[in-house]
Amino acid sequence: MEKKSCINLDDIVGELLLDDKTRAAYEFLETKFEITMNISKECREQKISLKQLSKKSGVKIKRLVNFLIGDGDLKVYDLYKIAKAFDKKLVINFYNNEEVKNG
Repeated sequence: MEKKSCINLDDIVGELLLDDKTRAAYEFLETKFEITMNISKECREQKISLKQLSKKSGVKIKRLVNFLIGDGDLKVYDLYKIAKAFDKKLVINFYNNEEVKNG
């Protein structure tokens, strides 16, 4: 009986990320995912619903939901208002690619 080899997902992802367009799309989605997770985490920690967040921040509920399900974008001003609603400060940093790779 012939032994089947396993496909290593990390190898496939590594190969795909060699392409500049694919890597750019991946990095963009990674950033959106991080923002989505931060908003969800704050809602859980502060025990507020998206409806309450919408009302408190002034960002329309439809806009919030669409962003969180990956079907829309938020403006920087929306993120600022959301941070303010959480009683937080929005901070955006730029890092050299090498800094990110090396942790």
